[in-house]
Amino acid sequence: DLPIIVVGGCALNILLNTRLKNELKVDVFVPPNPNDCGIAAGMMLNYLKPKTAIDLTYSGIPILDIDTLMSHCEDDYRADKLNVETLVNDLVNGKIIGVSRQTSEHGPRALGNRSIICNPTKPDMKDILNSKVKHREWYRPFAPVVRLEDVSKYFEWENESRWMSFSPNVRPEYKNILKAITHVDGTARVQTVTHEQNKFLYDLLTELHNKTGVGVLLNTSFNVDGKPILNTYKEALWVLDNKQLDALILENYFIRKENVI
Repeated sequence: DLPIIVVGGCALNILLNTRLKNELKVDVFVPPNPNDCGIAAGMMLNYLKPKTAIDLTYSGIPILDIDTLMSHCEDDYRADKLNVETLVNDLVNGKIIGVSRQTSEHGPRALGNRSIICNPTKPDMKDILNSKVKHREWYRPFAPVVRLEDVSKYFEWENESRWMSFSPNVRPEYKNILKAITHVDGTARVQTVTHEQNKFLYDLLTELHNKTGVGVLLNTSFNVDGKPILNTYKEALWVLDNKQLDALILENYFIRKENVI
């Protein structure tokens, strides 16, 4: 009954993590940074020896050109203040939206601060996202994000999956509804979130649930054409200008493509 901690390259094997959890019937912990970036964090924490647990989820680097935010949003582009209701309306209408806010994620997964989000209930959204922005191989799945209290409603899963470390089955009644995030084997690499962990994502999912009855978003990394996850406003705006991204969130600003000067 002892818990299992999985780290290193094997911890990036989502199928293995899920089998360990399902077959051994024990708690399985996979940290947000099982890749090489966790080595530096581990050495630092071993030296500091903190008395309480340290949350490294969003402890990555800040936006590198953060001093340009106001000039982009108030001079170069017609940016509005971010409004969750407006954002949800755009998502319901099939808009694809980039998110670049606060510090980056510490680890290999985009978890809402360097993400592209869209509505997985829209028909063919996976193919639309690939053709317009991501240009990935057709067989590669996209991941869902859902409020922790709703995870068992849509997925055969009762636990947290905060860092996209597990791939439970999508419940049969939602496989066609959530086709864009359901892999060919019927699973999804789910991310769960609470209000304390990411208020922006949680509030967005809450408003989406209230409006549509389905509180699930497609969440993929904010990068294109084999490039790493972006970390400047300049890169985010380049994607908006040069790809078929519909809108962009920079901190608490919202830029729609049709409003670009």
